[in-house]
Amino acid sequence: MLNVILKTLLLCFFSNTLFGQNNSIRVAGFDTSVSQIAQSQIKVDSFTFIIDSIQVEGIKYENTIVTKSLFRESKTILNTTYYLKDGKMNFVKVIEPMKAPGKLYRYCDFYFTNSILVAQNCRSIRQLGVATRADGKDVSIGYNENLTFNFLKNYVSILFNRLQNYR
Repeated sequence: MLNVILKTLLLCFFSNTLFGQNNSIRVAGFDTSVSQIAQSQIKVDSFTFIIDSIQVEGIKYENTIVTKSLFRESKTILNTTYYLKDGKMNFVKVIEPMKAPGKLYRYCDFYFTNSILVAQNCRSIRQLGVATRADGKDVSIGYNENLTFNFLKNYVSILFNRLQNYR
């Protein structure tokens, strides 16, 4: 019996090592550098501008840019935080609060190396007891269905380019 238990434990260990996702090792390095960047926060500038029908306001720090984007048509708000390393995007966190009352959010994290996207993670916090649609879209719980992952990926880059050129 002990032999069966040991074989099972070894099988579990090796299957996790061989078939597990190794993305967490890469992301762990980003999380360490982000916490180091966030420790030094000296305000450099504040700004407000409009991109198409999106009103953007925010604050620039030495190594961080914090923005709030209001989409005028849909009344959707996106909070975006850029963590910079040598003036380039290192990590970007996008948070969309749910429109309905409550403290529910959709998060998207983008990890960059030399301004090249190397990993991403999007997740929604769902309220218990609320049914979701069969197609998996989050519109039933108050998130904007037009803000797809591809849209957010492009928006993060466009907004960053605009922020770099803003004076």
